[in-house]
Amino acid sequence: MQMKKLIDTHAHLCNDLIDANEVIDNMERDGLASLVSVSYDIKASRKNFEISKLSDKVFFSVGVHPSYSRQFDIVQIDEMFKLSKDKKCVAIGEIGLDYHYEDTCKDSQKFAFISQLDLVEKANLPAIFHLRDAYEDMFEIIKQNTHKITKSAVMHCYSGDLNYAKKFIDFGYYISFTGAISYKNSHLPDLAKVLPRDRILVETDCPYLTPVPHRGKINHPRNIVYVAQRIAEAWGVEVDEVKEVTTRNALTLFAKMN
Repeated sequence: MQMKKLIDTHAHLCNDLIDANEVIDNMERDGLASLVSVSYDIKASRKNFEISKLSDKVFFSVGVHPSYSRQFDIVQIDEMFKLSKDKKCVAIGEIGLDYHYEDTCKDSQKFAFISQLDLVEKANLPAIFHLRDAYEDMFEIIKQNTHKITKSAVMHCYSGDLNYAKKFIDFGYYISFTGAISYKNSHLPDLAKVLPRDRILVETDCPYLTPVPHRGKINHPRNIVYVAQRIAEAWGVEVDEVKEVTTRNALTLFAKMN
């Protein structure tokens, strides 16, 4: 019987801490069917475009992360739109709001986010949303712009509560879990247990959020299996079921991967 594989729906192969060639060379061994290399600024978008050419199993997104919103310029939309037309570009992201740090400029984040929602509409692609400590503002902006998000979206690295998870699922979006689901006293296994299974994705967010038992080290796409195992424990099923369900969900959301 062929081993079921996973799709890492959110990795950063463009990050200097990651050896993209090493990841790609070992995807088969590491049980990865494919992955999405997600961008966080215009330079990363360009680099991920190039990385995607290295393997038919690697796809990419374009977008400017809220933490880079001060460097965002509206003229970047045109370049990202051109990149989005590539057959390997499956989403716009990661985009959103992050109010975690004291020096956050909310106005620049909102401007970059809303501008890129226009790109989501123009490109006619799914969105990859980043959200941290900005739940109400994020929800309101999404609610006011739902007509632009025609191909659904994923709440990447979700760490919020059940209330907001349900709200985003009601929009038709997906909830994605990282290695944080394996951390001690995490509420995420309980969340994964009660959310609709056809709305759950898995990711590593590498090189960040390394799961137990490798926490403290640089994260790698091969560690996606530990996320799947923790979800399997929450569901009370074998890990192969999680692989099958989350792979199907990923291919449904990111239709250009098919």
